[in-house]
Amino acid sequence: MEKYQSDETQTLISKLLAKLSRACLVYLLFFILPHPLRYIYGPLPEKVCLTQTMLNGVVVLQSLMIYMTVTGTTYIFVFVLKNPLGIDDGFWCSFLTRWIFFSGFLIQLTASFLPGTLYISNKF
Repeated sequence: MEKYQSDETQTLISKLLAKLSRACLVYLLFFILPHPLRYIYGPLPEKVCLTQTMLNGVVVLQSLMIYMTVTGTTYIFVFVLKNPLGIDDGFWCSFLTRWIFFSGFLIQLTASFLPGTLYISNKF
């Protein structure tokens, strides 16, 4: 990582790693920590459970896709680009983050409508 980094000096890889850590923090705060409340409160309504399962899958898929994007970007920086400083890191980070969010949500939404399929969850 860069030393004494600010938003202007971060590279695309470090920005994507920051997005990955934020996705893991969201997963921890909204899906892992409230889980014991389900056992204390009792069974939740079906719509709440389905929504939580779908959003859980979206966050897990986003984390996996961000990790794959970091790996692919590292490969491109090392082996393909002749001048990696010539790209606009801010544009590509926002573009890839939006693409990952919408594709993860679309995959989960499609999986919910297909017959005989369950939501993609973290039970690999």
